[in-house]
Amino acid sequence: MTRSIAAALLASAITSCPAAAAPLLFDFVALNSSQSISFTLVNSSAPDYSGDDYVEFDNVSTSSADGKSVAQITFYVSSALGGFSIYQNSDLFADTRGPQVFSSDTTKPVFASGSYIVAAGNPGFTGGTLTIKAVAAAVPEPATWAMMVAGFSAIGFAMRRRKQDVVLGAR
Repeated sequence: MTRSIAAALLASAITSCPAAAAPLLFDFVALNSSQSISFTLVNSSAPDYSGDDYVEFDNVSTSSADGKSVAQITFYVSSALGGFSIYQNSDLFADTRGPQVFSSDTTKPVFASGSYIVAAGNPGFTGGTLTIKAVAAAVPEPATWAMMVAGFSAIGFAMRRRKQDVVLGAR
């Protein structure tokens, strides 16, 4: 019976996969601090719109010096000069050109973590540094739970099987 339980725990740990896609924090620090902005996207999520040279995400919650808002964010491929643009309330908030920050096709982009230096895309806008970081999940993944349960089970089994040494006093 204990072997079947151990086999079941091992099988659940092997077949476990992430419960959700990892969110990514995008932090754009512009040379002009009024154009700095932060937002979060789920990696490998389908964009709202895509074309041969761009991916667009609508209704993205952002945080900037102006406060919190909702924005439309477009990322461009290298052949379209890379970079990204951000529209808040139909006004162009940031416009940059630089490296392509996602791989794969434009229908399901996968963003690469790291720091990217971007230049101004239009007069009146500044470049800066875009940093993409993975955000740690608050809830452990199923594989983590399986490993934890297996570890506690092994400790409990070892404690139960330990023999008590009995020392008799000599008279």
